[in-house]
Amino acid sequence: MSILEMPQAQFLLAEAKLSPGAIRGCRKRLTEFLKRYLPLFYRKEQRRNATLVTCGLLSGLERKTCEPIARQSGVHRKPIQNFVGAGQWDDEAIMAELRGHVAQELGDTRAVVVVDGSAFPKRGTESCGVGHHWCGHTGQVENCQIGVFLAYAVPGGHALIDRRLFLPKAWAADRKRRAKCHVPRQVAYQEPWQIALEMLKTHCRDLPHRWVTGDDEFGRIVDFRAQLRRHRELYVLDVPCNTKIRDLERFQSTHSVYPAWRKQWAASAGVTLSSTLCMAPHRDSRVRAPSVRSDCLILLKTISIGLKSGL
Repeated sequence: MSILEMPQAQFLLAEAKLSPGAIRGCRKRLTEFLKRYLPLFYRKEQRRNATLVTCGLLSGLERKTCEPIARQSGVHRKPIQNFVGAGQWDDEAIMAELRGHVAQELGDTRAVVVVDGSAFPKRGTESCGVGHHWCGHTGQVENCQIGVFLAYAVPGGHALIDRRLFLPKAWAADRKRRAKCHVPRQVAYQEPWQIALEMLKTHCRDLPHRWVTGDDEFGRIVDFRAQLRRHRELYVLDVPCNTKIRDLERFQSTHSVYPAWRKQWAASAGVTLSSTLCMAPHRDSRVRAPSVRSDCLILLKTISIGLKSGL
């Protein structure tokens, strides 16, 4: 049995079928959608090119790059390439409008903000940021670009709300390659998790949400998890199977009784001691304070909050 013959695949294929009625009027709806964004482009030709590129990306083209899109639209490829790669328009203004649109249409306090990194295989060496990286699509190290994406998901739908291209160290330090690909001066080298964290800090304040989720590319990073806690973000992150965690049953059995001095400290600080709280030494060995020392405790706490609230 092939993968397409499996019950789950058959269900997904059935869900993907579109009737003529479902797509009737798509062009009109797209025109209405673009009316919100086209005024943010400065020039008439920019607005025209934005419409052509958007229609090309939604078309049935096998390769949705500038040249095939231009050919399909019957225009020269150079203006389209310049518009996408070096056009003088404010892409961050477009993204801000998009996030406002998403908040208006999908805003929900139960929302989940999803962090994800994706690799895109490339054949040449000229694409901005291209290099040898692990590619999840092929399951091996490939010549590819890496993008970091932020999505907003609610019961009624989902949408991308930001994206950044990962720029490897070699690219970040190469002035000629940066200039050729029109990399902005302010863009510096950052690890993917740092890019994701920056996007979360910038946008999560303006979008109602309850959780932040991601795979083990981000879950394995101790600093990423620590920063989420620092900003009071509830999160559920995948971690590698060899991640070390605390044995909660053993921990509770050996830490169920607190010394008198700890109880006195907790009373003065207004802290309630429990078996899931571990005492960690302060930098000054004469001062001790309670602190959670395992992310598994944080995870269990956030899951219990979600269950109690009916998520």
